[in-house]
Amino acid sequence: MEEQRYTSGFNAGYSIQQREPKILRIMLKGMTKETPYKQGLRDGGKQFEKEQLRDKLKQQSKAQEIDNQKGR
Repeated sequence: MEEQRYTSGFNAGYSIQQREPKILRIMLKGMTKETPYKQGLRDGGKQFEKEQLRDKLKQQSKAQEIDNQKGR
């Protein structure tokens, strides 16, 4: 049961972070009790941020490779 709540929170946190990160921060601040759902919300939001950073770094790396090849 707790795993289901965590997973539900994770999916919701990921989705909210993707669309409205401010709302996720407000929600997390407003939730005083630490629950599996809240932990999932937090973790889902963090996962989205990690993926965004990873994708940005990949794009920068590819752009730098292209620039390096042009300079050869």
